[in-house]
Amino acid sequence: MAMIALIVLLQAVNFLAIRLTPYGTKFVFIPLFLGVVLGLGAAYYFARYLSDDIRGVLKKLINGARAAEHGEKGDPINLARHDEFEALADAINGLMDRDKAIRDANEDPLTGLANRRYIMQRLDYFIGQQVPLAVMFIDLDGFKPINDEYGHDAGDEALKIVAERMTACTRESDIVARIGGDEFIILFKGLEDEEVLKERADKVLEMVGTPMWIDGNRLRMGASIGIAVYPKDGEDSESIVNASDEAMYAAKQGGKNAYRFYS
Repeated sequence: MAMIALIVLLQAVNFLAIRLTPYGTKFVFIPLFLGVVLGLGAAYYFARYLSDDIRGVLKKLINGARAAEHGEKGDPINLARHDEFEALADAINGLMDRDKAIRDANEDPLTGLANRRYIMQRLDYFIGQQVPLAVMFIDLDGFKPINDEYGHDAGDEALKIVAERMTACTRESDIVARIGGDEFIILFKGLEDEEVLKERADKVLEMVGTPMWIDGNRLRMGASIGIAVYPKDGEDSESIVNASDEAMYAAKQGGKNAYRFYS
């Protein structure tokens, strides 16, 4: 319809130009035609500019929202606008700041694993929901000599490597935490089968015991593991962790680089 209306308009202008001017269509039609073409071109490029501008804004907002969704601290979103987009950017920035504060409170700064505070919170929650679970309390064997002989930087690097290897032994629903020094906890949600737990413990011992290279030095550690199962070995988070800790000491006293069940 718009094209038909434009043709009718041009024909009318053409008729008036022939009747009223000695120049005919050359005087009116050509400038009008050029004006229409230039106007449409300007409108097209202006629309492209607006589209690119909005696309860029939306990309920044989407990246910020994804960072907040995954608990990451993304770059602050600065739009230099005074509209609804700016209000949305401020809200996303607030979410990223809040999530970073929560993550810092629940995360071990060296390894990026959960810390003791977070693992105890999750234990309390799952036990409150009466979810069957198992806890592995892991203490590294041979970590102190690495610190003493090669320095704390090498020790820190060894802890990071061990953290990655333990994480590789778990499912997405499990939680690996460093609770201090060279002590770790793995929480296996919904898992209480002893044979399966033996397989997991063997895998942890294998991964931790694999030699690692740090600053050109071939280093090796082992692990002593204690395993406790809820609700068999305790009725709350503290009793379950204490039971797994006792089982770990039994493994260490029995010769190290081994695992023991509390019961």
